[in-house]
Amino acid sequence: MTCSKLFSGDLPELTDEIIQHFRDDHNTLYSCTLVNRLWCRLAIPLLWEDPFLKKSLLFIEIYLRRLNDDDNDKLKEYWNIDNPYSNTLFNYPSFIKRLNTKKFISSIEKLSHQLIKGEFSIMDSNKLARLICDLLFKLFVENEANLHTFEFEMINDYSFITVELLLKSLKFICNMKNIELFNLRMAVTDDDEANVQIEDFIIKVFRSQQNIKKILFEHVEIDEFQPTNNPILLSLSLSLLKESNCSNTLNRIIFFETDFKDIDVLNEAFEELNVLESVHILYCYNINSDFIQQIIDLSKPFKLKSLFMKEKVQHGLLQLLLQKSGNYLENIGFESSMYKMEHIKHFTNYCTNIKFFKLYRYNNQIISPSLNLIKNIEKTLNYLSIDFHRNNHVSSDDIKLSSTIFLKLGNFLPPRLEYLENY
Repeated sequence: MTCSKLFSGDLPELTDEIIQHFRDDHNTLYSCTLVNRLWCRLAIPLLWEDPFLKKSLLFIEIYLRRLNDDDNDKLKEYWNIDNPYSNTLFNYPSFIKRLNTKKFISSIEKLSHQLIKGEFSIMDSNKLARLICDLLFKLFVENEANLHTFEFEMINDYSFITVELLLKSLKFICNMKNIELFNLRMAVTDDDEANVQIEDFIIKVFRSQQNIKKILFEHVEIDEFQPTNNPILLSLSLSLLKESNCSNTLNRIIFFETDFKDIDVLNEAFEELNVLESVHILYCYNINSDFIQQIIDLSKPFKLKSLFMKEKVQHGLLQLLLQKSGNYLENIGFESSMYKMEHIKHFTNYCTNIKFFKLYRYNNQIISPSLNLIKNIEKTLNYLSIDFHRNNHVSSDDIKLSSTIFLKLGNFLPPRLEYLENY
């Protein structure tokens, strides 16, 4: 295919395909911009897909250079941009593909504080933050920005202006109809009124979207004394899945460090998802009988692709979960010190398609069952990682155990194994 494009003269298309592979390698993309005009034109949009990741705030000034005269006059009350070139080389606002509320708000507040410092009051700083926020969103809409990823992440400072900017972000997202990836990083605020407003906007966001394909529910640690996450917000979001337009588009759900305590809407939410291809449970809390029972009661298959555990799951509950979903599991990981021989046998009995296997804090008690599991999945296993550190240092016992395991593995090393990690 590549050769045919080369000889048919489709060099720009071929170059674009190559540069797309550098999407997450910004150093290489910066180098590409210096090669020639074509490479620059192809690389610049990729560099501006997630602008609020940048440490420098200069990119906001570059955005604001595209303001019309009326909007520029509003801004001049607080900030007179030194703008010798009113027209930028590229239409930068149209390139944004990803927006994280925490990074967005943090960038705007930091910039407004820098500009107001020593000249105006905190009230003026807040006014400028609101204005910059409104102007940026207006630029994104006018320049037909097409977001594909929205990360709703709450931040530690729940001042009035922070919550206001957060709500402005959610209002803006309601006008973006083609979000494919929605990350909901949940936490609890002390402001009940703000929580109600946020929940209301979450409802509007879900109902406004037409094309959500992937959702990530993630716990955000504010401090060690606060709850693990907001169960009301999680329950609300799960309930909205069955009411929203994503029931026929959503194909992947990821739970990361989520607390399932008091979550009782899993069954009704998952029943309405018609094209769901995979569920990933990563280091979550309270995988208890209530949670497992909701999965068992599903009339549809529960396509659990990943299960990484940081808490011990009861022997009988793990068996029920794997009976329901073991055939779909491809990625597993757990701390061996938490599990006995019976637990590992369940993986051997019900999981035959494992591609990724990670063991933490390996010990002598599970040598035989874990090796049997590896042998049972040798036809599919691509990645094997074993952590022998039971303490903060490597002991002589750890080294001896490591040697024993790898000598035994040598007798039946999985033929499809691509990566073996020992640490």
